[in-house]
Amino acid sequence: FGFMSTTTNKDVAFQYAKGKGATILEIKTGMIDKGADLSWVSQYPHEKEQCFPPLTSLQVIGTRVEKGVLVISQRLNLNYTSGTIEDVVGKRRKVIKDMCENLLVEAKADIVSWQFSGIDDFRAELLTKVSPLFKILGSFDAEEYNDDAKFKEYSSGAIAVRQAVTCVRHMMEFAEDNTKDVDAKQVFEGIKPLYRSSGIIDRQAADQWTSLSGLPAFQALKKESHRMETQEAKMKMYVQQLLEGGQLATNGGRGLCDLIKGSLANARLIVKLINELIVPHMEGLDTLARVEFCGVLGGAGEAAAPHLS
Repeated sequence: FGFMSTTTNKDVAFQYAKGKGATILEIKTGMIDKGADLSWVSQYPHEKEQCFPPLTSLQVIGTRVEKGVLVISQRLNLNYTSGTIEDVVGKRRKVIKDMCENLLVEAKADIVSWQFSGIDDFRAELLTKVSPLFKILGSFDAEEYNDDAKFKEYSSGAIAVRQAVTCVRHMMEFAEDNTKDVDAKQVFEGIKPLYRSSGIIDRQAADQWTSLSGLPAFQALKKESHRMETQEAKMKMYVQQLLEGGQLATNGGRGLCDLIKGSLANARLIVKLINELIVPHMEGLDTLARVEFCGVLGGAGEAAAPHLS
């Protein structure tokens, strides 16, 4: 990886090759594959120093013994397409920068394509907000990206910003039609990289982006997210009652069925909680709990049916 220093003066090479097991590399150069003559700036110009760049490759083409020294004849390839040392060290940073540039193009195209009414000023501000968030993630010292934890943090941060733009679109869709199947809690959390300092992005993102938090669409999403949190707390209570069995299982089953009605989002969340909390303990459910469990699954299926093609 370092510079390779040689000489065109054979006597100088043999002068350095003293001692037991001495070896000399005899390198054949050409019009393209050749080193830089440093004799004119060297403190020892008589050594006729030729310097070759890092990442020079060498191919052995023969060996012989001369004056008790092993001489290895080689052909070299400077490979001018190879990057510099800085390029090699900065490969991971380039990965992040390229990813951020691609995600920024995607995000801008997404934002520009929105057909929601009355958002021209907000759209323009969002475009100016997103660009620096991506750029900051690819602007640190190359060595930082060679740390696995940092590399993961930066790549996750870039994906989070891109997903945040998608979540803003879902927020607008929910504001126009609150019957649309949108997981308000997930969307609300997904927007946070745009308006709340967190992780690496806190070096650029400002807390409380008022242009976003002041939007009626944002307030509606926030309210629905809070409602879903309350619903989730109830769901967990009812699921626990199912696990208890007996009369509690009846109460839990009926409660879950009531929450499922008319809400695909609730149905999805309940099925998720069932998979996490009930399915691993199915063998321990009593008969009444199993009956209620089947009723809950049937209700979830009915809620999902209108949305299935």
